[in-house]
Amino acid sequence: MLRGYLHHASRFPTAAKLFLAGEFLAGIGQGTLWVLRNLYLKELGYKEGFIGQMLSVSVLGMALIAVPLSFFMDRSALKGYLIAGALAVAAGIAGTALWPTETPILAFGFVAGAGTGLLSVGSVPFYMRHSTPSERPYLFGAGTALGPASGLAGTGLVWALASAWGEDPAGMRKMMLLSAGIAAAGSVAFAFLRESPPSARVRERLEIDRRSAFRLALPLAVIGLGAGLTIPFINLYFEKRFGYGPRNVSAIFSAAQVFTVVAFLASPLLARRFGAVRTVVACQMLSIPFFLAMAFTGAAGLAVGAFLARHALMNMAGPVNAQFAMEVVPDYQRALTNGIREIAWNGTFLLGTSSGGWIVEKSKLMRDGYTVTMLATIGLYVAGSVLFYAYWRKSPVLKPGVKPAPLEPVEIAP
Repeated sequence: MLRGYLHHASRFPTAAKLFLAGEFLAGIGQGTLWVLRNLYLKELGYKEGFIGQMLSVSVLGMALIAVPLSFFMDRSALKGYLIAGALAVAAGIAGTALWPTETPILAFGFVAGAGTGLLSVGSVPFYMRHSTPSERPYLFGAGTALGPASGLAGTGLVWALASAWGEDPAGMRKMMLLSAGIAAAGSVAFAFLRESPPSARVRERLEIDRRSAFRLALPLAVIGLGAGLTIPFINLYFEKRFGYGPRNVSAIFSAAQVFTVVAFLASPLLARRFGAVRTVVACQMLSIPFFLAMAFTGAAGLAVGAFLARHALMNMAGPVNAQFAMEVVPDYQRALTNGIREIAWNGTFLLGTSSGGWIVEKSKLMRDGYTVTMLATIGLYVAGSVLFYAYWRKSPVLKPGVKPAPLEPVEIAP
């Protein structure tokens, strides 16, 4: 498996390699933010309700960027959007660290979310433009694996620096400022990209297959709602239930990133053997027992193990789902379709996050508020998986044993 990835990676065009480098640097900043921001605000005295509000504003930034810019991305080069995305992520991290009062926290949360949205929406059409059909599954796998790999670097950075700089707000502030600088460096890699806008044939055709878009977006929206209730608060779950600080949480998140990298690299092999639809649904459903364990256990070791397994399984489906969505629509609809998928996910994720923080803070049911939100998440994950299977089980795209091919020719840029 590794030899095959290295063989195909060596044939990636220069533009793809520069893109992956920029994504990696920006992702280090995002990984550090993932570990530290909630804990930093909690140490400053903010409650889960406000933290949930801040996370919702961040998701709102992603959602408002996704669909409007996808119209322009289908008709233009992506370089400028990517540079702006990396700089926005860096500004959001630095601003949160330096001005930790309510209004600036919300504003910089929005900025960081908008930057993440720019990078996220631009990634899938970039992969499609800069890969051949035979390279595409590997570029999708490598690109998606880069997220947890950069997250691993970010969480590892927190783990290494926590003992030197401390786990108090001053130490966390220093770590966030360093990660902001690393994220800003990602814009340098993007600045070296050389690419041309899509052909006039692509620019002139902006219609969308509404039926396919709906069937791609609805299952994602349902799962996004469930994820929003729980996932943004996982670091606080370990802090509240088991008393873990930044160093322990970063170690757990680092291990999760390692598991996820392996899962991402394995995902195209599973999709080729079992088909895209079965792979996505199976990974999502197999994560449910581990989520149940997290919801009810009071044993730290079991909670950590369940989190690692659940995290890997849910994220294994990511590159397969994304590539499937791009293969079932023609090239001139890919950026717009990806934007619709992003807003479907981020819109419901926003709703889940805004209510999830309030439920955790106020709920007195069962062990704590996390049990309630996790049970709701499980129900929504099951519903989303059933919808995806019902809509796409008969699709001829990416069936078992069939190598993916583009629906229309794709011009490869250097």
